[in-house]
Amino acid sequence: MHIRLSLLLVIVCLIGAASPSGALDLEFKGDAAVGLCCLEPGTDVLFFGLVWQERPWVARISVLRAIEMVAKGDDTAWFEPDIGVPESSYWIGADLSTGAYTVAARTNKQLEEKTIPPENLARDGQRSIFAFDVEAGYLEVVVIRPGQAAWAYTAGDGSAFDADGQSDGWVRAEIGSFRPIDNGPEAPKFLETGDVILALDTSRGILSTTTIDG
Repeated sequence: MHIRLSLLLVIVCLIGAASPSGALDLEFKGDAAVGLCCLEPGTDVLFFGLVWQERPWVARISVLRAIEMVAKGDDTAWFEPDIGVPESSYWIGADLSTGAYTVAARTNKQLEEKTIPPENLARDGQRSIFAFDVEAGYLEVVVIRPGQAAWAYTAGDGSAFDADGQSDGWVRAEIGSFRPIDNGPEAPKFLETGDVILALDTSRGILSTTTIDG
């Protein structure tokens, strides 16, 4: 089992909702596992999950990332987190071969979804995308390069990892500062056409996404 797990302590009320995309389908085995169907055996699947536990005065937030493979003779990849899959959780499942993804939650609360506009993509003099800006208090990101790899990023507004260096309600995610998921290759310096951005503002429960088209 390959797991990337980061724990955050924040004072926040998070929300989540189901929002399917394409033919993929997220499934749950009670509180034990989350699965992504319907795929060919051998397909690598990325799971990106947000789990929260509301407690007096604070909510404990766990952000999980894992890559699992569809087993031979099956059409579903399964992820069994050590902390389980409680009802207060929100999940993204992605086919790493295509970048197609779907979202689902084990809760009746709503999570807002937005598109990252082209003007929020930072380009250098050669028009290469080296960063992107998301309005967020605390940002958890996955970037998928279909057929190759996926990378992760974590930063709070105004933190050392926020490339704009300001506490201004925005986080600038610089591609070169991303980290591999499950011992994958190092992050590139620039985004390419077809790359998929999944950016989750855990402080407000907003998922911002886009696919690079040039």
